[in-house]
Amino acid sequence: HYAPIAGTAAIFHGVRKAALLLLTLPVLLVSGSLLLLAVRDRSYLFTVIPALVLLPTLSLLDGLVGDYLPLSNPPTTGRQSGILTGLYLASALTVGAISLAAWFARRGGWFWPLIGGEIVLVAIVHALLLRRIRLRRIQPLGLFS
Repeated sequence: HYAPIAGTAAIFHGVRKAALLLLTLPVLLVSGSLLLLAVRDRSYLFTVIPALVLLPTLSLLDGLVGDYLPLSNPPTTGRQSGILTGLYLASALTVGAISLAAWFARRGGWFWPLIGGEIVLVAIVHALLLRRIRLRRIQPLGLFS
């Protein structure tokens, strides 16, 4: 909390991108490869595309909660863990709902228009979240708090 920075956006984005590249991408590649080998009817795999479009935007949600300075505070349990669990649960439910919508869209013949609409909507939400994260300032700590 004594570093001369106005906000934590750059630190947050660095950690977020590292996690996406070093954790999420390998898991997606391995699980996608296994699905390609295990599933006979690969047309169902198209329902994953909307979730993949949404993934970078969902990764921004963690930056809206508290000051994001990794390793700056000792690990604690409680409120922050509850908030993060709620965010992850909301993300999982959102991805599930979008995959279900993609399945219905694929059956109804309007899958690609759904993807186009999702890309436009996600781009707007992504830009708004980036702006919100960029404008956040560090909450100063009192000397004796």
